[in-house]
Amino acid sequence: MASPSFFLAVFIVHMTLSFVMIIVTEKGGGNMSNEKLDILVEGMNELRLIAHALIDRQDELDAKMDALTMEVHQLKADVTELKQDVAMLKQDVAELKQDVAMLKQDVAELKEGQDRHERILETLALRALEWNNFRLDFIRKSS
Repeated sequence: MASPSFFLAVFIVHMTLSFVMIIVTEKGGGNMSNEKLDILVEGMNELRLIAHALIDRQDELDAKMDALTMEVHQLKADVTELKQDVAMLKQDVAELKQDVAMLKQDVAELKEGQDRHERILETLALRALEWNNFRLDFIRKSS
């Protein structure tokens, strides 16, 4: 994938070459001194090195961007999985709430039954005491 830095580097090199061609053409080609040509060539070489440095840096940035993109995709997958896990846990909690509600109802019914049994036992205990008193009175009267 060609990056903006690559296009910038190519543009710089192209403009430099165009500039050199214009200077050479305006000066009549052979009238330019070797010293000036050496300066232009040196400038072009510096621009070429800058362009290569920009291209290398862009390649590094592209690699980092690809790595970050992969990490983001992995994180999205992890988040999706966590959402599913949370949904399952919510469903489990809802089922547990229903179970607890049923158990509370069962406990209430058991407590009600226990209260009835306690009243029956109290009644039986009172009747047993009354019967015992009646029996004791009968034995005393008969003796």
